[in-house]
Amino acid sequence: MCSIRCPIKVSIKDGQAVLIEGNSHAAGMATSLCPKGAAGIALLNDSQRVQYPQIREGQRGAGKWRRVSWDEALDYTAAKIKAITDQYGPESLVLGERFNLGTHVSQTFMNALGSPNYFSHNALCKGSSNTPLDKPFANAVTFRGTVEFPFTIAGRSGHQGLVALYSTKDGTEKDDPRDTLIPLWPKKVGIKNDRYYFAYTFDQYLYQSKENPREGFGLFGQFGISDGNPNRLYWSGHVGVGGVDLIPCRSRNNLGVGYYYAAPSPDLKDLLAPVLRIRDEHGWEIFYNFALTPWLSLGADVQIIKPSLASDTTVFSGLSTVIRF
Repeated sequence: MCSIRCPIKVSIKDGQAVLIEGNSHAAGMATSLCPKGAAGIALLNDSQRVQYPQIREGQRGAGKWRRVSWDEALDYTAAKIKAITDQYGPESLVLGERFNLGTHVSQTFMNALGSPNYFSHNALCKGSSNTPLDKPFANAVTFRGTVEFPFTIAGRSGHQGLVALYSTKDGTEKDDPRDTLIPLWPKKVGIKNDRYYFAYTFDQYLYQSKENPREGFGLFGQFGISDGNPNRLYWSGHVGVGGVDLIPCRSRNNLGVGYYYAAPSPDLKDLLAPVLRIRDEHGWEIFYNFALTPWLSLGADVQIIKPSLASDTTVFSGLSTVIRF
């Protein structure tokens, strides 16, 4: 009935379908179904539903049809197709349908006949004219570039890099709460026509194994800043220390500790100050992964967060298991 193909459950009584509902075993359905799907019973029992092959007799539009077998119907269709291709060539044949599970069969059929003229509902629907490929740069263009350089300090390897992003995507200025609060106000909306973001990244070994240079312990981090309007996040950064366990013979273990800080847009803070206090957010994380065997690891993690929209510090802790096959 439609291309979405929602899972359904059909109730049968005395050999007849009496109820169509959503399949409760499908995630998100919970027996719900749209009116079109629930009306499937009416479609099944419609007195005008075609239930067997028919061939028209008399003039087109006369409404005269003759019931035939499937063999006769297929032979009739094949003869008509052959007559058309013999006279006009296979390119004169066109097949159009709603995209469905058997679409690949229809396409194969047309290819076998030698015609490239297959199309689906998607080619006719107005939605196809609104796809990004129609005018790919009509709404905005975003540019993102990264560069990374190898860096060596005291004989230990590392990397330093830069990230830059610029977009022409329109955004609501943060002196206007229309995209932030309900109800929406004021009537006039300020629009900014571009936005940017820059970041600096790094990682640097503090200790590096001579036997295996890929094993070691070091620093890592990133610091970024944006325009802060229309971007909601003004600047942020994180820094940490991590790597393999320095205990001899425990190189399969790894551990780390990190800290992050995020500062929302000052304009956003001022905008919402009458109704909501937005703070800078920061937090810590520490973890340790212990390798019991080469294929089994146990991990412990603790996060301490001072959230942006709450005054109380939040603590999360967890355990994890990794099994390598």
